[in-house]
Formats: sequence, structure tokens, C-alpha cells
Amino acid sequence: SDCMRVNELHSIKRFPSCGACHPTTQAALDLAAEHHFQAGDIHAVDLYLGEGGNEMAGAPFTLGANPQADAQFSAAYGVAVALLRREAGIGRYRDQAIREDVETTELAKQIRVLKHLDSPPDRKSFDDDEPFWVDQPHQVRVTLASGQTLTQVHSIRDVLSPDPRGFDVAAAKLRECCSATGLFSADRAEAIVDAVARLGDAANAQALLAQCKGDPCMPRPGSVQ
Repeated sequence: SDCMRVNELHSIKRFPSCGACHPTTQAALDLAAEHHFQAGDIHAVDLYLGEGGNEMAGAPFTLGANPQADAQFSAAYGVAVALLRREAGIGRYRDQAIREDVETTELAKQIRVLKHLDSPPDRKSFDDDEPFWVDQPHQVRVTLASGQTLTQVHSIRDVLSPDPRGFDVAAAKLRECCSATGLFSADRAEAIVDAVARLGDAANAQALLAQCKGDPCMPRPGSVQ
């Protein structure tokens, strides 16, 4: 999994995709939530991942023999699914779901990734040791059929910094992962959440470890990391 260090804390990935895709995926979710446009309203979508682009995440989207990997490492797919489906959870990155959602994959193929902007978004500065790319602005620009242009910008720091909601976010992520993979039942997921919540008052971690022990009788379909 991808983690980044900010103030010596670690975060949980928001989406089951490459960390380089996170800023534009979140930007697309923000635009879709704020403006409530429909698929037919979208005329064009442009992405900017920094000067020169990003060789991996910024490559044109193509659907090959491994749809999950194709989607996970494509900024264009993350933006397309966020714009059209208003979410980018694990279920959207399963092979079958990707193959069946032709509308999303077709939009992803049409999205342009710009390698240069004459007036790029401003880069915020922070007094810490994080590398340059952590604060590189990534931009999503949606042009609607009406001619209106909508833009949103995020950086990796924005999206992968520890979420102030903390425990609730981690618990929700666990529930989503358990549901998607079938590794643990909903009841077991809640028991794990409860055991973690009680760790501060526990003498040891035995209760948590007992709940996390796998059940060999439970089927385990392929998971999305």
C-alpha cells in the first residue's frame, strides 16, 4: 500500500489505485459533488499532473488483459469513474465491473493528459522535508456541453495526509475491504473495529488478534489492494 509521511504520521489510501492517481480522482469527485452534471453534459476532460506529465499514471487509458491493473494505474480512469459514478471504491476496480462499465472506460479513453500549462496552478509551500512531488498541483478541467469550464486542483499531500476524522475513516475502510473481498463477515468486521477501539483500555492485543485470525472455511475471492 501507499503511505506518505507528513508530520511523522501515516495515512490510509482513499482509493484502491496508485497514489499518483489520488489527487485527480479526488478533484473529479469534488467537481461532480459540487456541480451535479450528468454524463451527457460532459464535452471534454483534461488532466494536468505537473510539467512533463507522469509516464505511468498519465499514459492514455487502454483496457487490456488485466483491467484491474489498467484502471489502478490510470489517472484518466480514476477521474472518469469519479465523474460518472460519484465514487471510486474497491468495487469499481474489479475486473468484471471495469469491463461492464463501458461508459466509464470510453470516457477514460477520451480524457487528455496535458504535459504543459502556460499558467499552471500555484504550488503551496510547506516547511518540512517532504519531496517536491508531494505538493505538485494536479488539476482536473471539465468542459461542459454548455461551454462552462470547471476546474479543481489537489496535491498528493491534500489527499494522502492523515484524515482528521481518523478512526471513523479507518473503520469505514476496513468494512469496505471486508465486504469487497469476503475475507471477513460484516459481524467480524464490526468485532475488529470494536477490538481496536478498546485497545487503549486492554492489557494486551489478544482480543484483536483473535478477531483478525482468518477463517479457513470462508471463501476468499481475489482482492484489490
